[in-house]
Amino acid sequence: MGLDLPSDIKLAITSVIKKLGLAFVGVAWVPENNLHVTLVFLGQVAEKTISLLKTKLATVKPDFPPFMMSTHVIKAFPNWEKCQVIIIELANNPFFNKLVEQYQQTLKQIPEIKMAIRRNITPHITIGRVKKELLVIEKNQPSEMPKLKWEINSVTLYESRLQNNQPPKYLPLENYHISE
Repeated sequence: MGLDLPSDIKLAITSVIKKLGLAFVGVAWVPENNLHVTLVFLGQVAEKTISLLKTKLATVKPDFPPFMMSTHVIKAFPNWEKCQVIIIELANNPFFNKLVEQYQQTLKQIPEIKMAIRRNITPHITIGRVKKELLVIEKNQPSEMPKLKWEINSVTLYESRLQNNQPPKYLPLENYHISE
C-alpha cells in the first residue's frame, strides 16, 4: 500500500536520480513509474485474500482532509557506510502517521495478512537499492534535495510483479480516497 506521486513530482525525482547516478555505482535505481511513498508493506498476499483485502480497505475512512507532503533530504539506509537503500526522506506529517495507523488497524483484522505493526514510520520514497557494494565516484555525496510539495488525497493498493533480472513492476489494484 502506498501513496502515488503526481507525474511532475516523479519527473523531478527522476532528475535527482540521474544526478545521483553520476555519483554512485552499484545501485539499481527505481524507475520513474515505480516511485511512490510506502504506507504499509504487505508482503506476499494469496490471490484468494485480495478480494477480502480490497473490501476491508474500503472501510477505512480517514477523519481528516487531504494533506500535503514534501521532500526533505536524501539519505542512505542504514547509513552511507553500510548503505543498502537510498531514499528521499519526506518531512514528517502527523496525518501520514494517522493514515498508517488507521490502515494497520484494519489490516490486523485480516488473519491471512501477516505484517508487523510499525509505529513512527519515517515517510520516504525509495529511489535506489544497492546491488552488492556502493561505489562512490564523487566524494561529496549529493544530498541536496529540491523542495517538492504535493497533496495526498488517496491511498493505492499496489501489486508488485517480479520480472526476470528486472526491477519489480508496481501495478495499482485499487485507490481509496481520503475524505474531504
